[in-house]
Amino acid sequence: MIVAFKDRNLRDLCEDEGKCILIYGEEATIQLQNRLLDLFAAESILDVLVGNLKEIRLNDLICFQLELNENYVLELVPNHTDLEDFNLENGIDWSAITRIKITSINKKI
Repeated sequence: MIVAFKDRNLRDLCEDEGKCILIYGEEATIQLQNRLLDLFAAESILDVLVGNLKEIRLNDLICFQLELNENYVLELVPNHTDLEDFNLENGIDWSAITRIKITSINKKI
C-alpha cells in the first residue's frame, strides 16, 4: 500500500524511535514500527492480519484502528481522492483501498 501521514510532525514522530519511546513507551514503539512495516508491505488494509484491526466511525469518517498495545491505537483513513468510488451502502470496500493516511496515535478508550 501507499502510506501517507496526516502531517510532517506525525511522520517525523513515527520515524524517530527515541522520541516515540519517550512519548508512548518501548512496547508501543516496537509495535508501531511493526505495524508500519505491515502497512507498507500489504496490498490492502485487509492484508494486515495483526493488531486487532477494526473499522470505526470518527466524526462522520470511516477509518480503521490498529492496536499497538493495551494503551495505544494507530488510526488511519483511506487516502484516495475519488473515495466515493469505494463507498458501499454499509461502508467502504476496504479491499480496494491501496492508499491510506495515518491520522493519529491515540490512547485506547
